[in-house]
Amino acid sequence: MDYTGSAPPRRSEPPGYTASYPPEELKTEFQRKYPPDPFGEEMAASARVWKVFKDEATKHDKTLLDGWNKTLDILLIFAGLFSAVATAFVVESYKLLQPDYEEYIATTLFAALSSRNVSGVPQDSTIDLRNPADFAPKRSSRWLNGMWFTSLVLSLLVAFLCILLKQWLEEYNGRISAPFPSVRQWARRRTLYFDGLTNWAVPPVFPFFFGT
Repeated sequence: MDYTGSAPPRRSEPPGYTASYPPEELKTEFQRKYPPDPFGEEMAASARVWKVFKDEATKHDKTLLDGWNKTLDILLIFAGLFSAVATAFVVESYKLLQPDYEEYIATTLFAALSSRNVSGVPQDSTIDLRNPADFAPKRSSRWLNGMWFTSLVLSLLVAFLCILLKQWLEEYNGRISAPFPSVRQWARRRTLYFDGLTNWAVPPVFPFFFGT
């Protein structure tokens, strides 16, 4: 018999026939919590894969955000305490960069009094009175103040970064917690926002700056 190249006849299905998977026994907790999808709806808006992804991603985000927020809270407290201590030292060390006017006034009064004897007759005075305008701070004083000011600026910078990161995390948490039309839509939006955190290099900031 010659082969004509015609396609084999299609198998005719009985009226009302619907394709389906064999029934799956719900033995495990996972199977009972996430029942199987009907045939052809494995990627539907409410499919099992999206429900599993949503629950697992929510657990992951909660653990991750809680850990980051606790770390930022500790760093904010430490930065605040360190800034207060550094400010107190800056106030005292800054005096080394300015002339001591109180000492100058006291020296001037002492020179005026010692220039006269008991009878009120003027005497020659050998006290050296330096003009405050000619004051020049020591190099050690400049270095000391430079280190204290640098410490204060760094502590304020750390506090600023902590506040900025907490705002980013709060914005991320608010967006993934917002209602969505379907679980599939939530999964897509969550992936978009999490990729945004990664692209903004938020996760590497913690081990790089804070050693966590």
